[in-house]
Amino acid sequence: MLLDSVYDHYADTVLLFGLLLYYLDIGHSFGVITTVLAICGSFLVPYVRARAEGLGICVKRGIMTRVERSIVLIVALLISQPLIGAAVIAFLANITSIQRILIARKMFISEEIGERND
Repeated sequence: MLLDSVYDHYADTVLLFGLLLYYLDIGHSFGVITTVLAICGSFLVPYVRARAEGLGICVKRGIMTRVERSIVLIVALLISQPLIGAAVIAFLANITSIQRILIARKMFISEEIGERND
């Protein structure tokens, strides 16, 4: 399970980093910014989940999990539209991170209220 998770992060990162290098090489600033945001979102989604799990809360929900990110990136590369794929990942992965933070916050608050009522 750990190795699988690490491998998936490397796969996402290598593809997005290659895309970042390409946009840097051709001087496409929007592509660079979009790809950096996609990389950040790709790191934040599992990070928020792991931090929440470390604090005793399971947060797996969200609209752009690992599978969805991989599908978007693969399809975008197959149709020769990597910038669109990076933009979708950048937007939805960061939204997913925010979703998970809000879900965890709600769960923490409900646990605190439950502890106070005991």
